[in-house]
Amino acid sequence: GAYVQVQTKDDVQLIQALQRAIDFAQRRGTVAVAAAGNDTANLARDARNMIEIPVQLQGVISVGATAPVNQQNFDAIASYSNVGFPGVDVFAPGGDLVAGGVVPDLILSACSGQVPGCESELVYVFAAGTSFSSPHVAGEAAVISSDFARDPRVDKVTACIELTSDHPRGLFVDPLYGFGRIDVQRAAVCGGRG
Repeated sequence: GAYVQVQTKDDVQLIQALQRAIDFAQRRGTVAVAAAGNDTANLARDARNMIEIPVQLQGVISVGATAPVNQQNFDAIASYSNVGFPGVDVFAPGGDLVAGGVVPDLILSACSGQVPGCESELVYVFAAGTSFSSPHVAGEAAVISSDFARDPRVDKVTACIELTSDHPRGLFVDPLYGFGRIDVQRAAVCGGRG
């Protein structure tokens, strides 16, 4: 992803090309999920000529990160996460390591074979970032889609993710959290399991 200024014809063409790709994927039943970014930006307050791509494109579920500090307050927005609705739709665990934090506050993830030292399929790392929160939402979309096997429309899956999210500050649509922190168990019920 990138935070770009929309000032030139090239910028506009890039945005249009990405939007066409998202639209193409959606027409074929793909739920587009993207990491919201790690710049501590409030995307709801973007300058008119700025856009975070692909997260602010139509049809993309943008995911911010939550993280505890010293295993307390698991719904707190991670220190680095972009925020703001519209801009960030939902939040999921992304880990964080700040003063007073502990290693278990991070996300345990499989390490890519493209990273030096991770060539083995048995290597895991502790890390943090919205890149670690967005796979939670992609997994949630897969759970929901499996339950909507007869009618797995992208709009139904997206609505289920949004409608079943928890609201850390009690607001259905929060100016920072968007629709809130995902709740896969509730989403599974929305999709027909339970």
